[in-house]
Amino acid sequence: MEIITSGMGPQIMETGTKMIKKPNPVYMIRKSTPFQIQTDRGLMEGNPGDYIAYDPVSGQVWPVSPEYVEQHYDEWGSDNEEPNDEEVT
Repeated sequence: MEIITSGMGPQIMETGTKMIKKPNPVYMIRKSTPFQIQTDRGLMEGNPGDYIAYDPVSGQVWPVSPEYVEQHYDEWGSDNEEPNDEEVT
């Protein structure tokens, strides 16, 4: 069996096919009280002001800090089209 390591990254970039990950919208609610949430990584704690994120594709839930949301997520507004699974050309 072949063992693949991260050191093979340059070779993969040279010979592989460049792909882009499809957008996967998630849903979030902001909590005003401390909470605990059972995730696939175990029991996690959230603080007041943190979000609970839900991925409808995987069914996973996880806590997210407001700072992380600010840096990595944009709200999906009513002027946005729904994402689809069509091939990007």
